[in-house]
Amino acid sequence: MASLGNIDNDEDDDEEENETESVQQEEGESEEEEDEKNEAEIMGEFEDLEWVPAAVKDVAYYLRAHKFNDFDRRYYANETKAPKNLFKEFPDPPLRSLHWEVRKYCELGFVECLHYLLEKVQRAELRRDVDTVYVVQGNSSINIEDVDQKCQRFRRLDWIGAQPFLGPLERHQPVTTCAGFTMNEESKLSFIDENCDNFANCLDPEFQDSNGDPRASVDVPFQCAMYSFCPDSCCPRKHYYKMEECYDADSNPCYYESPSEQNNCGFNRSRNTDFVSIVLNRWNVSCTCKDTGYEWDSKFGMCVDIDECIRKLDVCDLESEACFNLPGSYTCGCQWGFLFDVSLQKCIRSNMFLGIQSEKEEKQILAIEKGQPWVVLANSSIDIVLHDSRVKEHLRNVKNGKVEKSAVAAAWSKKHLTE
Repeated sequence: MASLGNIDNDEDDDEEENETESVQQEEGESEEEEDEKNEAEIMGEFEDLEWVPAAVKDVAYYLRAHKFNDFDRRYYANETKAPKNLFKEFPDPPLRSLHWEVRKYCELGFVECLHYLLEKVQRAELRRDVDTVYVVQGNSSINIEDVDQKCQRFRRLDWIGAQPFLGPLERHQPVTTCAGFTMNEESKLSFIDENCDNFANCLDPEFQDSNGDPRASVDVPFQCAMYSFCPDSCCPRKHYYKMEECYDADSNPCYYESPSEQNNCGFNRSRNTDFVSIVLNRWNVSCTCKDTGYEWDSKFGMCVDIDECIRKLDVCDLESEACFNLPGSYTCGCQWGFLFDVSLQKCIRSNMFLGIQSEKEEKQILAIEKGQPWVVLANSSIDIVLHDSRVKEHLRNVKNGKVEKSAVAAAWSKKHLTE
């Protein structure tokens, strides 16, 4: 009886396991169905892009708030004491890699990335739809003070918890990602159909609902996107009333290197498309240099000499002349074996060199015929210097009579000959 009891218990256990497996299978199928349903809904939203313009505004607002008001939470806990410089440059040290979720969705494309960011932004307390600036627009009957108090309360809640991106650099990741899309001129970011000249920080005590910054113009393509997502390397102050304030300030990188009447700092998006460089604050700007023969180099932050020789900008004769770079210019000099003829005003081949060359070739030929190692003198720089494989092939051709002995001109050490 005891053994039967054990068998009965085993059968009961098997039944329970079967029931558990059945339940788990049903739950797995339901989760898969739910995932498929969600995926279908998302794909449907991607096919119908009417939601995109409003989403761009919401994400731009949220990340603009980060750019102008947030701080590096790795080193500071108190907002009032923390420096807020993210409108000048991205955090330093920078992030080492993207969060896996950001990478997962944003590598798929802009629409997928925007959809992911929108879901995150909608969890925040301080959102565009509760900001005083946008709530009171077109509605004069609303009490602005009540609306702004509510906005400020949401702002405090959001800033204390840093929702919805909790990590110290997680807000930085969506900003850099959107900056990358802006630099690559994603068409859906070309125009944001509402004023963006605010710091996304409720009603500003100084500027109220509009700060009038010319960098936030809604009429210039990608200006609102750049104002919301990107630090400004040319004009690194938080606010300007007019662009002359930027160009005439010593914070302008062109201020010291450019003529006073040409100190406009230029920023070309097509020269700033590398994502790694964006993260590392390696921005390319352009300045007009005071002296001819120089150009601006963003790597060094100064005007540097243009090497006309390396860039093949010289007009030196390829056969007889060599290019020599000089500060701001270049000059042409005679190559080895040539002399400058004053009457002809050009470089001609030297008879003395021709004699030396003929004598040298005769010695080389004699050494080859005797089977001895031979070397072209180091200072005969105009002779053709052949690689090892070509030297060996040339020697075989000489031995077999396929080429004339006088055609031999190579540099080969004793070590190579004996190998």
